Amino acid sequence: MLIAGPWQAAVDTGAERAVWPPGALTPADEARFGHYAAAQAFFGGAQGVTLARRGTGRGQAAQQLVFNYARTMLRKTTSYVFPAAVSFVVLPDGGGGDGSEAAANRAERALADVVRDLDLARLDLALALDASVLGDAAVKVTWDGSKGRPRVVAVNPATLVVRTAADDPRAVRAVTHAYALGGADLADIGLDAAGSGLDLDPERAYPVVEWWSDDRWRMTVAGQVVRDGENPYGWIPYVIATNDPRPFGFWGQSDLLDLVDVCVELKSEGLLAKQTHGNIIRFAPPLVIQEKEMEEALRIIEKVLVKF
Repeated sequence: MLIAGPWQAAVDTGAERAVWPPGALTPADEARFGHYAAAQAFFGGAQGVTLARRGTGRGQAAQQLVFNYARTMLRKTTSYVFPAAVSFVVLPDGGGGDGSEAAANRAERALADVVRDLDLARLDLALALDASVLGDAAVKVTWDGSKGRPRVVAVNPATLVVRTAADDPRAVRAVTHAYALGGADLADIGLDAAGSGLDLDPERAYPVVEWWSDDRWRMTVAGQVVRDGENPYGWIPYVIATNDPRPFGFWGQSDLLDLVDVCVELKSEGLLAKQTHGNIIRFAPPLVIQEKEMEEALRIIEKVLVKF
């Protein structure tokens, strides 16, 4: 789903679940991952019953032609939300005296260089689309010491579990991030046999789990603790964008949620429709339609709606 770049390409909840330690996921997390997979599949074109093309005989594979209005609509909407790169201004301290204006200008140029070098404008667009489809999007912001600049990487929300304050679901207390990383990549970040005690196969993928709070960072590889100490940043280095979360919950919800079932059911009855936004379903009848065909369409609509 995400635009090609230095970030993950898609949500694959089946593969990602395997890296979570036993008991790490709650039923709510499992349900959320399932919702991600269903929304991803619908957005990708898996939108209901496969209808055989006219002339398809017994034993021949049925074919399906999908007019993916969902993908078209969400991509178009996202392009309106981010028609251009996000702009920003760094204001000088104290009205601009004592060299503060020059310092602000330098800071502004430095930020602009980071935005350009990391292609953050395109990442914004991709994450907005992900949040619309899945309900959530996330990035991890850390410091790249070798390059002397921030590192901003999109994170699959199906690899994250969040613990919030008991009295405030929007106050994040800890984030757990589980993913798989190859032995060669682990060695590149200093987790080789000499540095971690792990005997890593460069060709093998290993489950990695990071646990972050404001003051602590813990990391395990294949169940073995390799780092456990002070958080070097002083804050949890994840930004999670949730789409229209409920007031008593943290995670968001997909823009496809409301109308998917209705549109799929209409399609199974032989009537094509598309979800537009909110509680609106749009029909696209042919330019020439007879009264008999209109009556049949209305019959199908009535039959489907009484089910919901």
